[in-house]
Amino acid sequence: MSVTSPVAIVDAVTADLLANSGLTPKQTRKYAEPITIMPDAMPLLSVWLELTQYSLLTGNPPAYERRHTLNVAWYVANPKQSEVGGVGDPAVVKALDTTLETLIAQLTTYTDGLPGGLGPQLVGTLQSRQLAPQEGIVWRGLVELVVEEAT
Repeated sequence: MSVTSPVAIVDAVTADLLANSGLTPKQTRKYAEPITIMPDAMPLLSVWLELTQYSLLTGNPPAYERRHTLNVAWYVANPKQSEVGGVGDPAVVKALDTTLETLIAQLTTYTDGLPGGLGPQLVGTLQSRQLAPQEGIVWRGLVELVVEEAT
């Protein structure tokens, strides 16, 4: 089997989430974590692949099993946060929590193979979930998915 480009993985997951999650981001960013996000760009969906680990398999020529750590993040703005001294807004956090669960529900469908014709060579397993404030008035929900690929 040939290896799958990390770009192809990100493209397939992004397309699937946009088509099948029911979520409607105002903007989408791919391939790298956004550094600066303007409040008017939110809600924002970002999908990137940050780390790939290799395990050598036997054979000649050598082949590798690859494990990609795929990040899926949803960013929202909380304009009230600057007015309340960073206390936060429970309604914003609750809505982000619900959005994360919607993303997770779609990502769990990857256990039998990634979308876009990438499965069954590539399968995804949920790794972690985070919900935390970022810089300024931005909140981020992040889901890590390990994508395993045997070549």
